[in-house]
Amino acid sequence: MAKEKLTMVTLSGPVVLVDTALQRFVQNREFHLVNAAEAMRAIKKLFPFKTPNPYSVPLKKAYDSMEIFKTAPEYRDFTARDFTARSTTEYFDDLYDIICGLHEELDMLNDRIKENEITRAQLNQLHGIDERLADLVDMTYVEFRFGRVLAVNYEDLYESADTRSDAYLIRTGEDESWVYGIYFALPGNVDQVDAIFGTSGFERIHLSERIDPTVTPDEMLMQIETETNEAREKCKEIELTIRKIKNTDSDELFARYSHLRFLNESFELRSYAGHRNEKFFIVGWVPDRSAKDYADECSKIPEFGCVLTKPKKKAHFNPPVKSDKGLISNTFTPFLKMYGMPSYYEIDPTLFMAITYIVIFGVMFGDVGQGIILSLAGFLLWTKKRMWLGKIIVCVGISSAVFGFVYGSVFGFEHILPGFKVLENGNAVLILIASAAAGFILILICMIMNMINGIIQNDIKKLLFSSNGLAGFVLYGGVFAGAAFSFALKTNVFTLPYICLVIILPTLIILFADPLEKLAEKKKRPFSVKIGSFLVEGFFELFETALAYISNTVSFLRIGAFAISHAGMMSVVFMLSGNGSNIIGLIIGNAIVMGIEAVLVCIQVMRLEFYELFGRFYGSGGESFSPNIIDYEMIPKN
Repeated sequence: MAKEKLTMVTLSGPVVLVDTALQRFVQNREFHLVNAAEAMRAIKKLFPFKTPNPYSVPLKKAYDSMEIFKTAPEYRDFTARDFTARSTTEYFDDLYDIICGLHEELDMLNDRIKENEITRAQLNQLHGIDERLADLVDMTYVEFRFGRVLAVNYEDLYESADTRSDAYLIRTGEDESWVYGIYFALPGNVDQVDAIFGTSGFERIHLSERIDPTVTPDEMLMQIETETNEAREKCKEIELTIRKIKNTDSDELFARYSHLRFLNESFELRSYAGHRNEKFFIVGWVPDRSAKDYADECSKIPEFGCVLTKPKKKAHFNPPVKSDKGLISNTFTPFLKMYGMPSYYEIDPTLFMAITYIVIFGVMFGDVGQGIILSLAGFLLWTKKRMWLGKIIVCVGISSAVFGFVYGSVFGFEHILPGFKVLENGNAVLILIASAAAGFILILICMIMNMINGIIQNDIKKLLFSSNGLAGFVLYGGVFAGAAFSFALKTNVFTLPYICLVIILPTLIILFADPLEKLAEKKKRPFSVKIGSFLVEGFFELFETALAYISNTVSFLRIGAFAISHAGMMSVVFMLSGNGSNIIGLIIGNAIVMGIEAVLVCIQVMRLEFYELFGRFYGSGGESFSPNIIDYEMIPKN
């Protein structure tokens, strides 16, 4: 995939116009902002802006107001409206005061209604008592208790109370599970009576503070009913008022919100800017195609200065990466981010990873039926759950189905379709050899990409002298290709000239890679350490390189091994299900194999990508081009 060329932009002007610059030339534009102090550290020292954001509190009030309105944020075009920062903040201050006042009153009324419901429930269980509660609660010679006991325990409690001369129990009400009542006890024995009643399951209920003890329970019940009805009517009035305000101010609310959000986000960008001697400096990247028009637009403001700079290789920081990716590449970008994003001066491996991942997965997990099921599961995850992994599962499922036709395998049925039968006619050995050959070719491709990166980065060591450069390409390719031809042609390819040119010379180049690089760059001292130490260290590095060549190639045998394992497991499932006659057993077996092997194959292919391939050419450490575009419908997390 082609990366867009970028140009560095340095904006400057009077400090008082920094917000104008951020709002007009940075926010909501193709402008990747970077820290100005870091970018200009070699030129001058800049100081950060430390002014607190004046829009954060009004914006919080805007979010709270919309929450009370029970509406999500929406964008409204505010550019043609005569809004100012002051009028917008005052609008939300006033709206918040009105709405919050109404909402607080509504909460208070709802709390009162809930309290009244609790109080009414207690009073319903005291229905029929004609005495004032104060006359009961404040008795001098008798203590009063109100509570409940489970209906199944009431008779036992009543009999216990009936046998005592110091306590008297009166039943006042009941519901499905409980019997409510009051009892009186002599003050001197009240603790003992409370304990006895408690062991019998009596739960004391303290009367609500809302109950007026100067009236009877029935009179209090009437008061509660009247007060509750009045509170409900008042709640309806407040809710109607809030809805009217919402309907009347909806358009202005969202327009003011959009304006305030724009002001807030733009002010937050001050953290990237710097200032010195009453001048601000803003640094960032824009696409090369629009850089000239951008500079011309800036020049229309006389106070502003705009400098365009082409990116320099091996600078103290690299430009971000802006790639035009296709559907498949975008699908596998989350996988690539696990390793790291590409830098500006290297090949973007997303498409390479996507193609190799899909193909290798299909080879390792080839089955028509299981591949289709896998694709359907991925499609549901993608469309219903909005999971990015679902799109990848769709791709690998299709690949599995395609290679299932190659193998002639459908849910373990190996004889429905013709194809390359992994477990027949010595094909297991053949697929292992093909896996190693595929790994050999992929590693060579990665070395070629590493050499291309060397050309892009002007890194002669990476291009010519490294174990993954031209020298490594000749050594690795020559040894394995020579061994293959010797075996296939039944003749010795490793003649003296071949060994000297293909093995010894590249090995020496890799050994002396650092001195050769310094010589190529015309440095005076090619050796930074003593020759003896250099040779000892180089020997072990060569030994490690040789082991890496062998282990990386052998590692690709897992492709064939998993293909064989998959076919073997399905043959076991097929056999245990009575050669497919037991449908339930066949379904369960397929489900188990799919669940286990799909996860394992996913991990193993990822390992091949990251460890065997990416390490040869991909440095990562890059940053995606990220313009500051406001998503007005999303509330940012604090």
